[in-house]
Amino acid sequence: RGVVTPAGKPYTFSYSRFFAPAYWTIDFFEYPETVDPVRDARAFAKVLAGKPVKSVKSDRIDYLSGGAIEEGVARDRFAFVALGAVDLPPGDYTLEVISDDGARVWVDDVLVLDAWQPHESRVDKVDISGGRRRLKVEYYESTGWSEIRVDIQPRRIRK
Repeated sequence: RGVVTPAGKPYTFSYSRFFAPAYWTIDFFEYPETVDPVRDARAFAKVLAGKPVKSVKSDRIDYLSGGAIEEGVARDRFAFVALGAVDLPPGDYTLEVISDDGARVWVDDVLVLDAWQPHESRVDKVDISGGRRRLKVEYYESTGWSEIRVDIQPRRIRK
């Protein structure tokens, strides 16, 4: 038997999640074994300054794969630079990044998250405030599993 309200109507369950769409342009790059994103920053920057192998537009960054994360992009030894903007209502937010191998995030041209050393899947969080925010994400994948997700959740929305 289902649960009913005091008025005799069935309770309905729904789940919703706050979603702040950011308008991303994501440029994918491939890099050779001779370039190490951590130990050879200059050579890696040169890769990212080159021509991307693919560009996509998206309202989110959410990739998880043991294979290629985008058609036309190598499974391993790839990186991306994502530029985006988001309009958040006045309030306090948590920007959460889940990544494997390395990620960096800038908000309004300030580096706010630096998880650039290679790592297995991990969650990093940083507090940001509402308003129009410019975002930049750099991500690299060396070998194996690829995972990168950028999410913004409210801590407190001001009326």
